[in-house]
Amino acid sequence: MTAKEKAKELVERYERHLVCPTIYGSPKGCALIAVDEIISFCNYCPVLNKGKDTDVIWGFWQEVKQEIEKL
Repeated sequence: MTAKEKAKELVERYERHLVCPTIYGSPKGCALIAVDEIISFCNYCPVLNKGKDTDVIWGFWQEVKQEIEKL
């Protein structure tokens, strides 16, 4: 799955679950919060920080965040 596809999927999932987007926030805003939490976890997780794939994982979620911002 590409970062663009993941961004679209996250926003669409929040669209289905928000009862009143103006009160609880926008689907895009909720998706950004979720991605920020994932990025934060990637920065501090000791298991991930020992592996070579950390930059790949972190980079993917940074791309997802950028794609959400474009939506």
